[in-house]
Amino acid sequence: MDEREPYVNKQEAVSNSLEATAQIAALLSYSRDAKAQRLEVGPFKALGAQLLASRYESKHSQWVFPDSADVKEREKQLDDRYTAIDQAYTIKLALLQDHKERELYREGVMLQAQQHVSSHATLKVL
Repeated sequence: MDEREPYVNKQEAVSNSLEATAQIAALLSYSRDAKAQRLEVGPFKALGAQLLASRYESKHSQWVFPDSADVKEREKQLDDRYTAIDQAYTIKLALLQDHKERELYREGVMLQAQQHVSSHATLKVL
């Protein structure tokens, strides 16, 4: 997960609609990979629950797992990181979609400007 956080927090340079489309595709691919990775969280938390429930009792002694706060803290850290990454992903996707729309608009206006230049060159004043 460590390599994912910098990726979703990095702002991509976009100078045309094709770059924006490629960046969106890469981000969507990242999202699919991240969802697959989250399948590992279930077994991790199940193990944590098992540790927290660990108790031994007999008529002579008893024992309880001593580091329950550590288990809960590790799970909280994981949840907090996933929440931060999800928020950064949402922001990055919105920015890339905006960049794509801006570049499509800019490219359309530039095409019209070129058409204007071409039309001007062919106009003849009588």
